[in-house]
Amino acid sequence: MNGYIIFVILLYLSVSLSQQQFSLDWGSTCKSGCGSFNKPFSSFEEAISELSLTKFDKTPVLLVNKGVYFGENNKAIIINFSIDIIAISSNRDETVIDCEDIDFGFKVLGSFTKFSIQGVTIKNCIAPRGAALLTENYFTKIDNVVFRGNKARQGSAIFSSSSNILIKDSYFLNNSNDAVEMENGFGQVIKSFFYGNEKDIVCTNSSVSNINSEFGSTCTYCTILNENRDNICQSRKRQDLCNSNGECDEYIEDYQNCPSDCQYYDQVEALIEASDIGHPGWKLQSFKESLPKPINSTSSSPTAAETLPQVDYLEYAKVSNFMGQHSSQVSGILSSFIQVTKSGDYSFRLKQKNLIAIMFVNSRVLFDNFFEENVKQVTQERRILLSNSQPHHIIIHFNGVNDMERDLELEFRYGDHGPYTLVPSIFITIAPNMSCGDDICNEDPTSCLIDCYDHIEKDCPAQSPPADIQSYYGPIRDTLGALLNNQYIFSLPGLNYLSHGMNIQTHEISPSPVFSITYCDNTSFSLVHSPSRGLAYSVPPGIYAQMSPKCTMDTTTKTYSTSSQMAYESSLEMDLDVSASGSVGGWLGHLSVSASLSLSESTQKAGETQGKKDGSISKTELKCQVSKAHVEEPKFHTKFIQDIGNSNGVDKASILTKFRKLIQKYGSIYFKSITLGGKLEQMSVVEHSFSSSKSSSEVERSMEMSFAVQASSKILPVGGSVSLSGSMDSKTSSTEQNQFENNSSRSTLTVYGGEPGSYGDEKEPNSFAKWASTVDQIPYPIDYQVGFIADVIPKEWILKNGFNVQELWREAEFQLYKDLFIAAKTSKYLDEPMIHNMGRNHTVYLVEYDKQSCQFTTFKLEVESPTGLFHYNFTLSQSTGATILPLEYDDRKGIKSLSFSEYYSPFTCQTIKMFNLVTSRSYHFVPDPTVPNKYILKQPEPNSVIVEFQGTNNVNTEFITEIQFIGTTGVVKKIVLNFSEKLSFVIDYFGDLVGLSFTFITNYENQNLKKDFIFTFSSIRVTQACPYAEKSSPCILKNMDFIPSDGFAKTFEVWSRESDKITLTYSNKPHWVSITPIGR
Repeated sequence: MNGYIIFVILLYLSVSLSQQQFSLDWGSTCKSGCGSFNKPFSSFEEAISELSLTKFDKTPVLLVNKGVYFGENNKAIIINFSIDIIAISSNRDETVIDCEDIDFGFKVLGSFTKFSIQGVTIKNCIAPRGAALLTENYFTKIDNVVFRGNKARQGSAIFSSSSNILIKDSYFLNNSNDAVEMENGFGQVIKSFFYGNEKDIVCTNSSVSNINSEFGSTCTYCTILNENRDNICQSRKRQDLCNSNGECDEYIEDYQNCPSDCQYYDQVEALIEASDIGHPGWKLQSFKESLPKPINSTSSSPTAAETLPQVDYLEYAKVSNFMGQHSSQVSGILSSFIQVTKSGDYSFRLKQKNLIAIMFVNSRVLFDNFFEENVKQVTQERRILLSNSQPHHIIIHFNGVNDMERDLELEFRYGDHGPYTLVPSIFITIAPNMSCGDDICNEDPTSCLIDCYDHIEKDCPAQSPPADIQSYYGPIRDTLGALLNNQYIFSLPGLNYLSHGMNIQTHEISPSPVFSITYCDNTSFSLVHSPSRGLAYSVPPGIYAQMSPKCTMDTTTKTYSTSSQMAYESSLEMDLDVSASGSVGGWLGHLSVSASLSLSESTQKAGETQGKKDGSISKTELKCQVSKAHVEEPKFHTKFIQDIGNSNGVDKASILTKFRKLIQKYGSIYFKSITLGGKLEQMSVVEHSFSSSKSSSEVERSMEMSFAVQASSKILPVGGSVSLSGSMDSKTSSTEQNQFENNSSRSTLTVYGGEPGSYGDEKEPNSFAKWASTVDQIPYPIDYQVGFIADVIPKEWILKNGFNVQELWREAEFQLYKDLFIAAKTSKYLDEPMIHNMGRNHTVYLVEYDKQSCQFTTFKLEVESPTGLFHYNFTLSQSTGATILPLEYDDRKGIKSLSFSEYYSPFTCQTIKMFNLVTSRSYHFVPDPTVPNKYILKQPEPNSVIVEFQGTNNVNTEFITEIQFIGTTGVVKKIVLNFSEKLSFVIDYFGDLVGLSFTFITNYENQNLKKDFIFTFSSIRVTQACPYAEKSSPCILKNMDFIPSDGFAKTFEVWSRESDKITLTYSNKPHWVSITPIGR
């Protein structure tokens, strides 16, 4: 105690000589005129608000007394003036700022503001960036501070854009994402420790010096120099608990995990004996000495005591006049297991008098005011989720602080209402080594799913509970009142779809729910009103919905080259590539989109229909929209969490096998947002020889007319005849429509949503109207955006053997997509080893060059993009004139130039072409006349089309070729008099290319010679340059940047998957060839 007084006096003197000081104490009851040592501020909010009103000549000092600072007045503190915050206690564990996972800690602003904080622990803060501390000021100093368990997308502990920041003697433990992020400034990190963070330091456009600190780093235009002036950017973070540097790192190392750095402390054997079994109530162990504060529920047990305790058993957790005959140097441990009868949130209240205490529930800290403080009386309240499926271990460590009467009492209640009652229990022998897998949740629930699966999400009913009549009506005991008190509100129809995952290949909904759509109370849900039904529907928390009824006979038709391309583009419209764990334009996004919808009913019908005619595939839809819903905060289903927790194995390979089975059971994608209603859908293929003689608008109008006739005639078999009399519009004659019907093939009409059988009722004169009237009650997702389940699995979830659940799911999912891609055999350029070796964020290029002028060699490749330079090792294959180049590069920004280095002679290639096999974007590079070994992007001529034939046969006679380019918005014809393997045109924009049509005209008069005419090729490649346009142009690929000076080109290709050659013979009709983006 004398040492503590001396420390305070020295601290006071050190600041009083030059700075004005103020005091803060969490237990202060001061109401006005606060801030002095006799009348300290009671919260950070009060202190900062009051001090901000005064203009100081020198930086003021706020001296903080030890204690736990939590609640709304001790978080979200904004500081815009210079101040030094210093904890009085020399032990940083005794002064804690707890944001309670609700808000951020401190935000410091001002271009001339100086800020420092010393000797505290800041934990459980949450924010988009800078959860514990965000600084946008001139100078920041962090000294002897612990940052623990903070969460943010950027800088979970510190996000600093200060001009200067100094971090000294501090600890960064188990913070999410990057613990520290610095940008646009200078920094120093001195003797600080990082462990358990997802990333340690992210540095952008800054300069940082490091002295005796160990951390991992990610740098962008940044330097981090160590004591030897070496740049240690991109260093790896600390992986091992023990670094064997001769110093015992607090919080990280101890004798158990690092005996080389930490000393051994002898301990007494545990005192828990078998005779404890069956004792009623709580076990109280009383010690005639003060025990140290425990780090966890088992670290400070009777083994740390010098004397044996007195053991008593109590019926309830209530201790009166604890060891009243002894001085303040006393301590106690109260422990037991409790069993609740109903799962849910329980509120606990701990009352203390002249005691300091820390309470653990299932090894988690619930209350903590265990500090050497003259506490007279404290009452603490908090909630925790408990399950009725297992007992829960509670242990309270407490020490006396004075010689006065010492009392302790623990009470609880279910939920937030009703009276508190004392907590009963029966003591059970505590296993000496509680561990994950012992069927008792005695860990942080996210760290042991197998034991704690039902401690993560609260289990609530699937229907909103009824709300009572307002209390001011008085007690209701009659029948009418009872009925009113038990009125239930039905959930919005169709919301149950949001609880399920989907199979990525079929988009069929998995029967086992992933998410829990439930109502935990009768106040937090929202309502949507349906005027047509005169009803109000409930929507649970975390989901936002609205009614948006719209049902007309308007149809939409889209055209695709093949059924697989239809599936691919439909998946892109669902933002599947954007959702792929941040892999926009990357290999994971490509694999997932390639697998998506590949086996869906629509895709299979499209494939069957396209096999009957030569032409592109068209999909016509009629939609009846009812409502829209969006998931903001998905809540996982307990069964899903339990299945994940049970997916352990002897090694990682066996665990991944189990996770693949989980993905097959639950699906890999989920609905992020949906439009609910009903839909009619039909696939059509029009004979190309017919469609080429019509405009695209005429074909589309005939297609929609055919759809309307079939829809009004209920459901017809394929090829069924329909009477067209009286159904034509003013622009389409009956003869023209009949010609269309004879030259097209259609699938049966597919009906989604509505009452089963309502659309095909032969007795109903208007089946469409009857079906549409039931869509709002039995809706179906007719449009939706999807997300990956992996992206919403919490990063904190851990299996029994220590593996991270999200990482395992993503790895198993990635392997599954690779296997599906290989099985589909859709890649011309990639073999199985290449597919397996590529990473999630890779993109892959086909690089082509003249094999005569480009020698086989290995060198460094520098890729220049609008955002910077990227370097890779590169190897050219001399034998083929082409090579596959997988790069971890974001192609959305494009490539401006290529540079080659570490090569013994000038690079001799005359031209280099690159084709992105993921996005179909293409580049053409030519030598830079001013820089050796550098190749610059050649801007493609807008609206140009280059057609390249490969592997053609030698035709011995002249012939004329008519080529039609069939696009999504038009058709363009070109006549080729002198055929060559490379043709170039500048033509009108026709949309995305979906097919080519060839007509051959020879000078043969003899019909027999015409029959012998054969034209073969191995592939046709078409490179289409976009017109001058804005980024929003439909020609520009989705999510791609467009720079007019660079232009934009994409390549399509047709090749035979069954044989080496494609053969076209002489015919009076055009030859149809479907074409898809290169690489698909």
